[in-house]
Amino acid sequence: MFSLGWAELVLIALIALFIIGPKDIPKMMYKLGKIMRRLSYIRYAFTQQFEDFMKEAELKEIQDKAAARDEDIEGRQP
Repeated sequence: MFSLGWAELVLIALIALFIIGPKDIPKMMYKLGKIMRRLSYIRYAFTQQFEDFMKEAELKEIQDKAAARDEDIEGRQP
């Protein structure tokens, strides 16, 4: 996604050190970690909902095909 090398990471760290300050960096990293963890959970929940929806759609499609096949078999019997 992002192409960051060591030089860019060091530059970002130095800018953060000057702007945020050495005392507040641990607090900021903790908050950033909480945000990243929350985003990861949201992504997981969304993925699970999508997978559940797809499984239900596939199951419904299989049931519809089976019902159509059963109706076709019943219609052929004398």
